[in-house]
Amino acid sequence: MVLSFAKRYLNDSYSITLFVNMNRLKGAEIELNEMLKTSKELMVMLNFIRLKNMLVTVYIKTLWLKKARKKM
Repeated sequence: MVLSFAKRYLNDSYSITLFVNMNRLKGAEIELNEMLKTSKELMVMLNFIRLKNMLVTVYIKTLWLKKARKKM
C-alpha cells in the first residue's frame, strides 16, 4: 500500500504534506507489523504457560490421590 502511494506521487508534483503523510503511513505500517510479530510470540508463550499449568495440576492431583489412598 505504501509502495503504490509512493509510485503514484513519485513522478507527479506533490506537496510536502503528501510526503509527510507517506512517511507517517510507512512508520505506522512498520509499527503494526512489529506489533503483530510480538503478539504472535506472546500467544505462543501464553499457550506454553497454559499447558505447563495444566500438566502441573494433573501431576499434583495424582500425588494427592496417591497420598489419600495410602492414608486409607
